[in-house]
Order: sequence, then structure tokens, then C-alpha cells
Amino acid sequence: MSLMRVEEYLLKPKVQQSISKLLRTCFSQYPSRKTYLSQLPDFRLLWNSEEGTLLGHLAAEHRIMNANGAPVRVFGVADLCVLPEFRKQGIATGLLQAVESLGKENQVEFVVLAAASQSWFAKRGYLPVDGQFKWLMIHENQSLGIASRRLSKTIMVKPLSSKPWEEGPVDFLGHIF
Repeated sequence: MSLMRVEEYLLKPKVQQSISKLLRTCFSQYPSRKTYLSQLPDFRLLWNSEEGTLLGHLAAEHRIMNANGAPVRVFGVADLCVLPEFRKQGIATGLLQAVESLGKENQVEFVVLAAASQSWFAKRGYLPVDGQFKWLMIHENQSLGIASRRLSKTIMVKPLSSKPWEEGPVDFLGHIF
């Protein structure tokens, strides 16, 4: 098995088709023939079998967010998924560890993600962040406006440096990953 990082603009059509198929397999409501929900990521981590079959995927954005009035450098993670028959083999953990290592090497302070079920991420060092959040709402390639509301049991962060996450209002300065 192999792990590779590919910048979004370098993805070939065949790889995009594999990503789209994997996302639809893992997330039944994912839009057909799309490889993103709101916005294109900066890069993707792809876990392939020795035969070249895409087994796992993670999309990541590099961004500044505002946490309690202070700018923080983050990798936002989206669409972490593994083919059902290859789950519980360490692929998803390997994808997360790879994005975390990349962040640590490049002065990224936190990994941020949205998770419906938080227990799996909590076992890997992710902490829930409850509070007031602001983000750009995007649907079907159109901006719908700025949302500002309290979220709980949705957003999680993992520090990649000694900098603590500041409790308080959070502005995504864009869409939620």
C-alpha cells in the first residue's frame, strides 16, 4: 500500500473519478461526479493498494482562522474516508497522522475538522470545541451568506504545537471544511 499527497490542481481525470466513486461509496448523500462539497481543497492524501485501487482519502485546506480574536494557522480536514472492506486496518489513522506530520513540519498550529461522531477522533487526540462559530455558507457553487451560530459536538481540533486553542468565538474565514 502507498500514501501519496497530490495538490488539487494536479489531479488527473482518472484520479478524480476514483475519488468521486470513493466519496459516494462512503457518503451516500455525496453529490454525483463531484470531489468536493463546498470548495476545492488545497491537497489530498490518497491511500492506494499495491494494484493502484484508491482505498482511503483525506482532503485538506491550509488556512488562517480566527480563534477568540487571534489568527491561527490550520489544516482543515474534510472527507476522511476508507472503503468499507478496508476499514479497521489503520488507513484512516495513517491519513490523519500524515496530515498532522505535514502540519508539524510546516508551522501549522492545528488540525480542524467537523465530525458527526467524535469518539474515534477523540482517541487520536482531537478535542471538541463548543461555542459560537461564523462561516461562509456555500451550496451548489453559490454563496448563501454568513452563518453565525453556536455549535456543539461538531468541531474538533488537534494542536500541532505548544500553542493552546483559545476558547471563545471562532471565525472560519471561509466555509466549514
